[in-house]
Amino acid sequence: RHGETGYLVPPDDPDAFALRTIDLLEDGTARDRVAAHARQDAVARFGMQRHAQSIMQIYDDLLTH
Repeated sequence: RHGETGYLVPPDDPDAFALRTIDLLEDGTARDRVAAHARQDAVARFGMQRHAQSIMQIYDDLLTH
């Protein structure tokens, strides 16, 4: 999510990528905020708990069909 868990820049635009990177290097508060949100999002979407729930759902689906 742009501005929350990271930033989107136009593809094939190294200048936009460089400028966004410099912004984050210069603004430690924004960098820390985005990093924290990105980590929370990754854990929620791909963490062990989520993985275990997905596997259990597959087993439940197989047992009920």
